[in-house]
Amino acid sequence: GMKQILIFSGTTEGRSLAECLCRSGIHCTVCVATEYGEQVMDKLEGLTVRQGRMTAEEMKDFMAEGDFLGVVDATHPFATVVSENIRQSMKDSHLPYLRLKRNTINGFEQERDIYFFDSNETCAAALEDTEGNILLTTGSKELAVYSKSENLRSRIYARVLPGLESITLCHENGITGKQILALQGPFSVELNEAIIRQYAIRCM
Repeated sequence: GMKQILIFSGTTEGRSLAECLCRSGIHCTVCVATEYGEQVMDKLEGLTVRQGRMTAEEMKDFMAEGDFLGVVDATHPFATVVSENIRQSMKDSHLPYLRLKRNTINGFEQERDIYFFDSNETCAAALEDTEGNILLTTGSKELAVYSKSENLRSRIYARVLPGLESITLCHENGITGKQILALQGPFSVELNEAIIRQYAIRCM
């Protein structure tokens, strides 16, 4: 077979790069963590998609098995765990490592780790690449999108209205017990900070 470019994706940038390479006749393998990540990839000639999370060790083996020219890290800016794994797996590799990273609006967002998504689906997909507890304040209507994945469901603390409807939706989506914070706003900065500390929240 032809030498390929290995792309770790999960972002629009990774997808555009894969499309651009395939159109130019350059074959590529795209690694995505989630099923959703695989669904949004167009079926292109010269494109191979590998779905599923990989440890640094698995990445290393995967790179050794394939015939790759280079590795592009197009994972989400806040998927720092994944980027670290990729770099770790390439320590003894002769392959070039390229980081494809979106420009955030200005330095301010980057610094404070604020990210923007165009849908709950893309936000949930990006959360797959993070670790730690998640405080969900998007309301009970959006719960289904985030709790589909076992990886996210076990880490979610959902702040929802104290109505029966919201709490029922939580239960239907596998969010129960201490994972339900049934509270009516508005919330002060102090209360938000206390909740983040109390539940060891890493992403909000």
